[in-house]
Amino acid sequence: MDKGSCNVVVTGDLTGEMEPEQAKNHLCRSFGCDRAVADILVGGQAVVIKKNVSRAVAMQYATVLREAGVVCEIEDAAELEAEPTRPGSGEERPAAPVVGTPPVVCPNCGHAGSSPEECVKCGIIYARYRQAKVPETGADDSFSISTGKGREKGTPFKLLLLLVVLGLGVYFIRFKGEVRHPPGILVDSEPTQIIGRSSQSWVKGTKTVVPLARFRIKARVLSTERYRFGEQAELCPLDLALGWGIMSDQRMLDKLVIAQGNRRYALEPLDPNVRLPWAEIMSHSSNVHIIPANEEIEEAVFRFRPGDIVELQGYLVGVKENGQWVWFSSLSRTDLGDGACEIFWVERAAVR
Repeated sequence: MDKGSCNVVVTGDLTGEMEPEQAKNHLCRSFGCDRAVADILVGGQAVVIKKNVSRAVAMQYATVLREAGVVCEIEDAAELEAEPTRPGSGEERPAAPVVGTPPVVCPNCGHAGSSPEECVKCGIIYARYRQAKVPETGADDSFSISTGKGREKGTPFKLLLLLVVLGLGVYFIRFKGEVRHPPGILVDSEPTQIIGRSSQSWVKGTKTVVPLARFRIKARVLSTERYRFGEQAELCPLDLALGWGIMSDQRMLDKLVIAQGNRRYALEPLDPNVRLPWAEIMSHSSNVHIIPANEEIEEAVFRFRPGDIVELQGYLVGVKENGQWVWFSSLSRTDLGDGACEIFWVERAAVR
């Protein structure tokens, strides 16, 4: 697997072959970014748009940027980290573009986007989300009861919390019980990816799914998360947190707390005092957005449980709507943060 070693830097300048407005339109179409981000990318100031990716992935980004007439550079990340800061140079570079105003900030996940109706990251419909929120009041919101010994606060809440925890425990044991394994690495192979666009594409409702690279992965299911509401959920109803190599070993997983939600995947140490190989952990696990190719595949992936060893085949994809990119898969296993998840059109799915 390629190891992340490059940064993709946009200098803020144009090659002269395109007018600024043409370049901005091209960037919005190619990356599905907001207009405010496109303004920053051609605003004359250098910004890093991708960190610690392989040279092959960096070249993919550079090709698209240069097609838009945007000057970019590929820098060696290791050399930049080793280079000491020059006092008084004043040449600090922001880690990523900051979306300008006026963006629409999602009240659920905090993503800043251009759509006033829904969030392209977590898929919520803003109007429905606001209707569902409980109105805030100035009253004391702690639960309390009166007893013969005076007023005791918090008891009903603790009881309610206990019932919820017990209910969730029964649910997970009965319906989503984790499959445990003896210690040892269960999947020693890396995911395989062959980059190359195809003339083939698929239509799902108002969206067009465009293949970017053939992809095959054998992995252990670390966690599953269903999504049922919103246009994004109709296209991609399931996220799988997958692990291979060190992240298929029960000994390592027993040291971690794994969580999913809002199209994200998070890891925390069970014991914060224990040192863990985080670089290897993050490069051998990923949150994968699953787009089933048909109903049979959908039923198969819905049956996956944490602990299952599964094999999936299909394509990493981008998603277009009205000719604009609205979602774009990562093509690297080593990137982090927003945009680092794989968007996977699955044509074959099986438990091994």
